[in-house]
Order: sequence, then structure tokens, then C-alpha cells
Amino acid sequence: MPVSLLIIWIMAVFSIAVGAFWSGKVRHKLQFHGPGSDDDDVESGWEEHSKELSTEELLELTKEENETLKP
Repeated sequence: MPVSLLIIWIMAVFSIAVGAFWSGKVRHKLQFHGPGSDDDDVESGWEEHSKELSTEELLELTKEENETLKP
């Protein structure tokens, strides 16, 4: 395999990996903080989302999520 093809392949794989990582970060930011929030808000709000939820809170969140997903 020529060296130039190997370099192109490495560049392509790297680009896809970086794009997937970036896409995941943006999706997480939008899902938990909505559009227009700063990256600083995402980092500072992590404690809020990492707390343990009671069964009632989980049921309420599930109901709200199901209601927003209904057409």
C-alpha cells in the first residue's frame, strides 16, 4: 500500500472521529441546556444533572419526555 494512501486514510479516520466527538458534545449540550447556552454553563451545570433522582422524579421525567415526543 502506498504511503500516500495510508496518510489519506489516517486523515479520514481522524476527521470522522473528531466530528463524531464534536457532534456528541453538541447533542449533549442541546439536550440538557437548550440552544443558546454557553459551554461554561454546560460544565457548571453538570452537578445538577449528576444527582441521584428518586423514583417519583424519574417517573415524572419519563412522563414529560413521552408527552413531548407524541405527535
